[in-house]
Parts: sequence; structure tokens; C-alpha cells
Amino acid sequence: MAKSSLGICWNDIHVQAAVIKAGISEYTIEKMVRIPRECSENNTPKHTVTHDISLLVQELGMTADTRISCLEENQIMYRTVSRPFADRRKIADTIGPEVESLLPIMESRVITDFVMLEKDESGQHLIETISTGFNEVREHITTLQAAGIDPEEIEAPSMALSSGARNLFDLAEGKGYLFLHMDFNDSSLALFSGKRLRYACSFPYGLSTILSAVVREKGCTLTEITQEVRARGIEAGKQLDHYLREVLITLQRFSREEQDPELVPTGYARLITDLPARFEQEGGIHCGMPASRELRHDGSQEELLLNFLSVSLAIRGLDPGGGINLRQQELRSTKKLEKFREYAVKWIRVACILLVLWIFGVGLDVSFKTRISNELSRRIQAEFSSVMPTGTPLVDPIRQMEQYLARMSGKSGRIEKRGKDSTLEMLKDMSVKIPRDIDVVFDTVTIDEENLTISGSTKTYDNVDRIRIALAGIEYITEVKIISANIDKNDQRVKLRLVCKI
Repeated sequence: MAKSSLGICWNDIHVQAAVIKAGISEYTIEKMVRIPRECSENNTPKHTVTHDISLLVQELGMTADTRISCLEENQIMYRTVSRPFADRRKIADTIGPEVESLLPIMESRVITDFVMLEKDESGQHLIETISTGFNEVREHITTLQAAGIDPEEIEAPSMALSSGARNLFDLAEGKGYLFLHMDFNDSSLALFSGKRLRYACSFPYGLSTILSAVVREKGCTLTEITQEVRARGIEAGKQLDHYLREVLITLQRFSREEQDPELVPTGYARLITDLPARFEQEGGIHCGMPASRELRHDGSQEELLLNFLSVSLAIRGLDPGGGINLRQQELRSTKKLEKFREYAVKWIRVACILLVLWIFGVGLDVSFKTRISNELSRRIQAEFSSVMPTGTPLVDPIRQMEQYLARMSGKSGRIEKRGKDSTLEMLKDMSVKIPRDIDVVFDTVTIDEENLTISGSTKTYDNVDRIRIALAGIEYITEVKIISANIDKNDQRVKLRLVCKI
């Protein structure tokens, strides 16, 4: 998730932006900027939006991890549809053709997104679809890019409003809330039951409707009356009748729980001095303020509510699952992918460095152990040469020296365990066990800790087997194997080799 987010929006009389930083348990409004747009004599903006946004960026003086903006409500169409399933992928695959057939526009390419609401009385899932033309989104992005801002997401004002409401206020369960944001040319509405969004829409009635009447009556410019309204507010009077009627008609579509919600006016609605009283008198709707959640902000709450759309957009950038994104198809931003690639490259570099260090460490460890092994081998070889008889081959030096030590001491560990103290006793046992009528000559007798190896000759093969049986009868010999028994062509005697395990 992004650590900081920039929300930016504009209309005919103001450009505004907010930068919000996400903490562990709270949001911090780093900066909130609102710049009035200079109007010409015919009450239209004197400079282009790109020019005014560039001034805003200079005034802001900072950037953010995520940038998000919104279209104007008059560029967006809302439709509520239903589905028997809640699978978002299936919904995305099926709502496009249905919504396009309901839209009163001739745009050849339409971008559609949606939010899940709740189930209706029949159990169908209600879905709020938000659609706009491809060209509107492209022009909006081009305007921002010309001013040095490339937004990752394009929102709808009502969806940004709902994201700000959920994240900035503690909405109590079982209670209805009506967030009503008045912009210059239109207004956005978000109806909540607790934290659940019940409905979102817009209608073409904004501050311009009220100010136009005042400009005609007083003969002043839009810039002058805007400054006056910003300083002291304005009483709308009968100009508010249509506004009230639109809101009350919307509320009649819902149950009694939402018919008397708590009204939270934001944006230019904060400047309409008679708006709270009119809603309470004609609709029974009380104007209140939910408890604020953890938010660090140096300014006043009134300033926050007046700039609520830009703040909500910035909040939306920190709440990826809280709204929609109309920057789709080939207009889709690649910044997230680029950031992912940057992070991937950095981590790959770190992994390569760690791999090189690991290989270097393993090589150093192997080299160190090899040196120790070579030194030990050299010392063992020197000790072997000094102890063993000259000419003794070096095969298993430690074992050879142990056997040599056993022979030199005249003892064998295994024999010793069986009560035999010397090789002489072993030879005596062999001479006793082998029958005297066997003609046998032993050439060599080799004794180590585990084996007794005998080489010699006899007259017949039967004698070899009798010798094996005789030796097997010695108590400390556990097994006797005939390794070889072959006739010598010279003297016709059987050459034998026996190994006795002791």
C-alpha cells in the first residue's frame, strides 16, 4: 500500500489538492491547498486548467507515492443493476453490454466500473455501475500530464466521497448517514447505513445555480461574489428548493432507516447558511457530524469539510479497495508495474550481493578447512613415518598405527576381552584345534584387532574345509572364511588363504 497520496480536483472557480500520509494507526494531512481560478468578464475561467493546476503544483511543493483525480459528475452516468451472484469477475464480464444499452450517449467507447452495494428483498446483489466515455478520461489524463501530474487512478466524485466518509469518520452501526457534497456545477450524494454504502449518485445542481442568480441580481462578477461567499457564506433561499427536492426524492427509494439519516454537508454546501435549517424543516433530516477517526490535521474541521473532495481522493489513494478506477483499457497507468519492476530490480541486486557474499564465505570456509586438513595430514604422515617400520605403505595411517601398537604390546583388544593375553596363545589354540593328521604348512599369520589372516598350503581340498571347521571351533573366533584355495602346479599342493573374524 502507498505511504502517501495526492488527491487533486478542480472546477470553474477553484483548483484544490491534498497530500495525506498513512501512519500505523492514523492519517496525517501533510498539506491542503486551494487556489481560486481567475475569471474573465463573462464569468468563465481566464486561464486553462493546465495553467491553474501548474500553479497549484508549485504551491503544493511536494509529491506523493500515489496520485488520484476524479472526473466531474456531469461526465459520469450511474445505473443500479442486480445479479444473482457476487463474483466480481463474473459481474465485470456481464455488466458492460447491459449498462451500455442503458446509457443515453453516443460515445463509441464506454468505460465502466462498479461497486457492490447489498442484497435487495429478493436476494439479488445490487451493483452500482459508474460509466463514462473513453475520450473524457483521456482528456482528463492529458490535462493533468501537461501540468506535470500523471494520475494512477481516475475516480468518480461520489465514490471518493464514500471512501472519505468511511475512513475519516466513525460511522455507527444501525445509523444512517447522508454525505452531501456540493461542487460548482453539480452535487454528489453517498448514503450509508453504518459503514455500508447503500446508494451513490449525482445530480446537476451546484453552487453555480445559486451564484448565477446573485450575479444577475447584483450585477457583479463571479470572482467578486465567490470571494464574498467564501468569507461570509450565502443564503440560498428559493434557489435551494430544487436541490432539496432532488435529495428527498432519492431518499424515498430506501427504507425508513435511511429516510431520516444524519446529514453531513461538505464542499460548497458548507457555505449555504440556510441549508441545515431547510433540510430539517422540509425533510426532517438533522444536520450533524459523526465522530472523527484518528486524523492529524493542523487546520480546522470546517476547512477539511470545505476541501472534502480532494481530501477524500487522497484517502482513496491509500484505500485501494474503497472505490473504482476509470483509467482502464489502454489508458491504464503502468506506474505500479514500473514501481514493481524497480523494487524487483533492487531486490534482485540485493539477492545477487548476498549470493556473492555467500559464495565468498563458502569458498573462504572451504579454503580454511582445506588448509587445516592438509596440515593435519602432514602431521599424521610425519608421525606415521617416525613410528611405523620403514617401507610401510600409507593407507589408513591411524588404523595402521593402532594395529601396530597392539602388535607391539603383544595384545589384541578383542582377544583380551576373551581372556587371551598374546598371539602365542592364539597360535597354541590353533595347533590344538587343527587335527594332527592334516598335512598343513602355514606360511604367514597376520593378526589385527578384528581379523586373523592365515596363508599356507595343504595336500587336498578336504583338508582346507577341515582346517576351516577346526578354526571355527576356537571360542574367540566367530567366523572363518575361505578366501582362496588353488592347486600349485609346481608341487601339486593346495594353496589356501583363510580369514578368521575375532
